[in-house]
Amino acid sequence: GAAAGGAPAGAATGVLSAERLPRATNARDLGRIPDLAGEVVYAAVACGGGVVCEVVALQNDTCRVHVFDPDTDQTLLLTTLAIHSARVVFAGSDFWVVGQSSANDDIQGFNFDPTTDETLAGPTTLVALVGRVNDLAVAQTGASDFTTAHATSTTVRANRFNAAGSVQSSFNVTVAGTSIEAVACWLSRISG
Repeated sequence: GAAAGGAPAGAATGVLSAERLPRATNARDLGRIPDLAGEVVYAAVACGGGVVCEVVALQNDTCRVHVFDPDTDQTLLLTTLAIHSARVVFAGSDFWVVGQSSANDDIQGFNFDPTTDETLAGPTTLVALVGRVNDLAVAQTGASDFTTAHATSTTVRANRFNAAGSVQSSFNVTVAGTSIEAVACWLSRISG
């Protein structure tokens, strides 16, 4: 008989004697978006409420936001935003797309509830800034809260926001004589 993947059965020799198919089954092409206006820098993805939000950062300081249902591949939202360093998080019932404005360097948030919304709400100015950030991160940090962290050359700032995008708390660290290039933000749960 034939082995899984369509190759002839036999001893494992490390050499393929016939063309093989990948081991993955039921693989589908999901979340495909039309051609983009610039080169892709990275993609950020969040899942929640049974749908997926993909944020594709482009080289021209914009990003493409695509919200889709992975079961049906139905697009719920497809839009372009003039923000860079874009990240996405699902908190409560909303996706929050967070990035730095290409116009004024504010950190802005755009939210989308996949059960009720047809367009992104926002922008909401989360942090007013002067100067471009080196890195930006976002994570869910409560049932419906989220936290952003951003780094400039000498400062790391973290802000926790509620579901409405209002700041709940802030934390700043300033470092002299060094350059901060990256920052991370995550949710840690302790049980027991």
